[in-house]
Amino acid sequence: MTLDFFSLSAKSIAMGAAVGLLCSYLLKKFNLNHDPVKECTIMLTFAYLSYLAAEQTALSGIISMFSCGLFMAHYAYWNISRKARNGTELAVCTISNINQSFLYIYMGLSAFSIDREYVRKDMVIVTLVAIFVCRIFSVGVPILLVYLCSGCKPLQLRWNEWIFVYFGGLIRGAIAFGLSLQMTTDHNQVLKTTTQICALITIVGIGSPL
Repeated sequence: MTLDFFSLSAKSIAMGAAVGLLCSYLLKKFNLNHDPVKECTIMLTFAYLSYLAAEQTALSGIISMFSCGLFMAHYAYWNISRKARNGTELAVCTISNINQSFLYIYMGLSAFSIDREYVRKDMVIVTLVAIFVCRIFSVGVPILLVYLCSGCKPLQLRWNEWIFVYFGGLIRGAIAFGLSLQMTTDHNQVLKTTTQICALITIVGIGSPL
């Protein structure tokens, strides 16, 4: 299973990179600076194309689109006009905020329809503990590596900032909830309910004070 995970991730990254580089090459080859609308359209279309291509080939669409975005930000972004850059940034921010708002609304309304039959308290507790513990490693390990690579020099990141980064990453459960809706396993209802409860706890319980 571990080998399949890394294989899937590598293939998805390669897929996104290929689409991103293709978009960058086309924008560089065909100068469309006179038409910012077309440039912006091509950027958005290729980003979505990487997602569709990965999903159709049984890969991870999100990883592919993330990889595509990285390559497009590094290469394609600088091959378009300034107006297209501003337009693309505005369009992406608007679309992401709208989708995120719909997801939060849907998740909030669905809280009233949680079926107690699929609630497993032990699984919810174990999942929450795993989330908090894994978050320590996902934040602490990179900071430790930066500290070691810098020759053990004092870091500019203070403890209160580190704590804010730690808790700030715990309120992104809406994405996990959205992905759980695509599960088709035998125990998908239990997994969906557990994800939903954990997301609500972290978002409402931690996000509200922040």
